[in-house]
Amino acid sequence: PNVMFRVVVVRKNFRPLFVPKTDPIKGPVEIRIEPRSEEVRPHQTLQGRILDPAGSPIDRAVVEFDFFYGQESNCGGQCDGVDLVSDTDAEGKFYIGSEKKFDWMSIRVEAPGFARKKFFRLSSEQEHELKLTEGAIVTGRLTKNGKAVKGIGVGMVSVDRSENFTGNYDTYTNEDGRFAFLNVPPFKMYYVYSLMESSKSDNLIAPLRRVRVTGDGTTKDLGDLPLSFGVRLKGRVILSDSKAVPPNTQLYVGREGAWDSRNIVLDANGAFELTGIPMESISLGVRVPGYRLSEKNASLDRLNGGTIVGRVESDTYVELLLEPAKFERPDFKSRPPGFEWI
Repeated sequence: PNVMFRVVVVRKNFRPLFVPKTDPIKGPVEIRIEPRSEEVRPHQTLQGRILDPAGSPIDRAVVEFDFFYGQESNCGGQCDGVDLVSDTDAEGKFYIGSEKKFDWMSIRVEAPGFARKKFFRLSSEQEHELKLTEGAIVTGRLTKNGKAVKGIGVGMVSVDRSENFTGNYDTYTNEDGRFAFLNVPPFKMYYVYSLMESSKSDNLIAPLRRVRVTGDGTTKDLGDLPLSFGVRLKGRVILSDSKAVPPNTQLYVGREGAWDSRNIVLDANGAFELTGIPMESISLGVRVPGYRLSEKNASLDRLNGGTIVGRVESDTYVELLLEPAKFERPDFKSRPPGFEWI
């Protein structure tokens, strides 16, 4: 099947360009990028240098726009009129331009061999010197009945999902069942876990392990993380008007703490069955054009309206009821009655 991508092209002294809905099956894509002016426009430019702990410049560091604020701007993420990404030159310099005036901007910086870092509220009125550090190392071993297990995906993600979120990391165990995460942002709490997709064939899963990472240059060894059998999750997606669920409709299964999810295609009756589900809080979501999750779902997540949430402790059956309606943001004044599967 065709796979759609969104491509970003970054080259020094040229404006970065995002190319949405890129289909590799259709052949080469012609991309034209324009030279950009390095003119420092008042309140329309963020500039600075990315340095290592010793103060030496870091070349090819990636600088990503996160948020900006000012008289003409109050936006984060995909915002029109602003360079969404830049990279540093041999002197560690970067430049992010904006069509709108702003007072300050927050950015994310990442470079090989250094811990990724966010920098907040950088003024548009001065050039900044921003330092990255080496970060910490987190290691461990996945086991089954005390024996090492190779080739299993392991994930790690920041517990804090606020503006201080440091992102997620994925790796695989080696021949000895060991894994390592390098250049981890220090002084943070993380979840470490095995990935559902890589262990679904044998139904084994390593549940969340919470870990505190301390200073730069330190190593945190988690020891053995035993794999255990997950639970079975069965269910069905039902349309309230008794129509059939469209072919190739997918159900999303996500872990509430981990940065980990699976998708499964529903059968002709809207039914599904998954194994290897951890005994944790999970969320289930499904998108059918012209429908939304009904409020009759007792476990509806009323904070976003697009999923149902709950904790599984054993083999479980669940039904998701969808009703004809346009999806709308929920009323945040209402409170969920509790999380119970319908």
